Amino acid sequence: MNYSISIISLAVLIHLPGSVAAGCYNNEDGVFPAREFEICLEDNCFTDVLEYECANVHWSGAGFASGFNVSCSSETDRKGYSANTNPSVCSFTIGYFEMPLEIREKIRCEAKKEDDTGCMWYKLLKQ
Repeated sequence: MNYSISIISLAVLIHLPGSVAAGCYNNEDGVFPAREFEICLEDNCFTDVLEYECANVHWSGAGFASGFNVSCSSETDRKGYSANTNPSVCSFTIGYFEMPLEIREKIRCEAKKEDDTGCMWYKLLKQ
């Protein structure tokens, strides 16, 4: 399995240098153990690894070793320091290909560690 970051992920990282430097999770820095997930499309399952995840008031996103990438614009519920930011419009891709809803609805994610929230990116698929 190829664990390199896809070209799309690289483009996102290049365009968001302030965000990446702001303490986003990056699997390649070796500070934390790899975050692994079992991903299933119907009965076909494989282990995927979260390569990076990042969020700020304008954008949130994640990239996985499989090439699956999530990129979301963000919306806030009010202005100021107490504002909550949530993903708004998201795109889901594998490489350069947008994942259609009928495929996204069939994907399941289960974290290998109980307290890992990385499957949240896969749960956005159903929206």
